Amino acid sequence: MTDVTQLRPGTTIKDDGIAALLHAASKAVFVTINVKDFWRRTTPHERYCVVCCDVPTARIDEIAGWLGRLFAHELFRTQKQRLGKVLRVTPEHVQFYSTDSWTIQDVE
Repeated sequence: MTDVTQLRPGTTIKDDGIAALLHAASKAVFVTINVKDFWRRTTPHERYCVVCCDVPTARIDEIAGWLGRLFAHELFRTQKQRLGKVLRVTPEHVQFYSTDSWTIQDVE
């Protein structure tokens, strides 16, 4: 796992610069709690996956468990299945849109 700041050391990375970094990285999964700026604002791309964790900062330690369960799900188990998707994860559910369709899909 790589922190996004390691991709461009010594610089400030603004939200609108994330896509360029993800394009440069190979098969990246970008995880953020900044749902407001990334969910439904990020264009899905086949080179990366964006996971928006809708959680207050005080509960950030729960994200690792969420990701483990998310990546064990049959729709997101492999890297190939995850790429091209933007996901919104909450304690109750997962939604996503993708390069195939910007229609939000709910995951059971």
